[in-house]
This record gives sequence, C-alpha cells and structure tokens, in this order.
Amino acid sequence: MARKSGNKKGDIEAYKHDDTRKNAVPVGLASYDTSRPKLKKYENDPHLAFLTSTRSLPFKLGPEKRIAVKVIDHRGNEVMVVREI
Repeated sequence: MARKSGNKKGDIEAYKHDDTRKNAVPVGLASYDTSRPKLKKYENDPHLAFLTSTRSLPFKLGPEKRIAVKVIDHRGNEVMVVREI
C-alpha cells in the first residue's frame, strides 16, 4: 500500500517570496549569443619565439652526462628517451 501523506489537513499552503533574489541577473545583462567568442590577437613577442622552434636552447651538460629528449606530436602524444652523452 502507498503511504499516507503527512499533511493531515489535506490542504497545500501557498507561499510567496516577497524579497528579491540577490543573485538574479538584471534584464539586459545576460547574453544569449551562442556564436564563438572573438579570438584575442597577440603581438609577436620575440622572447617567446624559442617556444615554437624545433631546436633547443644551449645548455651545460651535467655531471651525469645524460640528456632527456621529449617529443610531442600534433595529437598530444608524448615520448621521452634518455640518452647517454
């Protein structure tokens, strides 16, 4: 059998919130534009050019006499190998 409701009177009380919501966005501020956002254009920064090159920066060889070579392809796959020098 189904349970009986806890409301003994059988009436449902109506309620109303008289206060305004504090987190509601005022009309006109919300944007429903679903188009892609405009991409930011960045200036050519010569200090970041080494990050897009295929050659490494010069470095001193450590006492371990090993280097690690890491390659990331266009799909995001990473491969790293350690070489003895």
